[in-house]
Amino acid sequence: MMGKGEQGCEERGGTLMAEDQQVRALVEMSRAQGVAIDASCASDLIRYLELVDAANATLNLTRVSRADGLVKNLIDSLLYVCALPRETHPTRLLDIGTGAGFPGVPLARYFGCPATLIDSVGKKVSAVREMVDTIGLSDTIRCEAVRAEDLARSEPASFDVVASRAVAEVAVLMEYAAPLLTEGGYLVLSKAPLRSEEEDHARRVEGMTGLSCVSRETRELPGDAGQRLLLTYQKTAPATISLPRRNGMATKRPLYQRRVPKMAHVSRET
Repeated sequence: MMGKGEQGCEERGGTLMAEDQQVRALVEMSRAQGVAIDASCASDLIRYLELVDAANATLNLTRVSRADGLVKNLIDSLLYVCALPRETHPTRLLDIGTGAGFPGVPLARYFGCPATLIDSVGKKVSAVREMVDTIGLSDTIRCEAVRAEDLARSEPASFDVVASRAVAEVAVLMEYAAPLLTEGGYLVLSKAPLRSEEEDHARRVEGMTGLSCVSRETRELPGDAGQRLLLTYQKTAPATISLPRRNGMATKRPLYQRRVPKMAHVSRET
């Protein structure tokens, strides 16, 4: 928990920034990345970051330190906006593997759209739900402890934007997202620079999942905080296999290991 003298402050360069300084810094850094946010949005996100920091002391929600949270959690999340077509206004957003609520909470606050945040760890989901309620976004953001495959069965083709951080290999995230996306919807991923093998795996499953890579961009985080590769896929066709598969199959038997006959259309592998 934060000490009384530290509440509303963020470490930067070994010093503590007051909350209004953090708000200004977030607005300025976001705009420098091409994402225009106002002070009200920035204030809500700074408050959320403080709640994450307090909860992280006991729950291990994120490995990002308090000093790095402004950039590596908030700016990193808002970069997803840059990966979507400029005219995109999501009607329903999904964050797969939300962890501490990133990128889902910043994106939901920025777009002002209904969002569902899912994670398989119930304690994390409960903490995020409580923090979302504290900043007054519980009417917009739903937090669920559910697997992506199960959500796809109960709410198929329900989201026009699916986002995820580096919680799995790209090809696996494509399989998770495909049955959840509406026609024309977007999957946006943020990763460290990819190995050539992972890129090849992603290319192999594009046709099977009905997803096409429409954007690939490398961004530099402020303050030499590293690079992020933003990948955007669009649902351009129906999947050629039945999705979702049985829980766990995406990682146990990845689609890129399959050989699909040229004339095959739908496989019922479970």
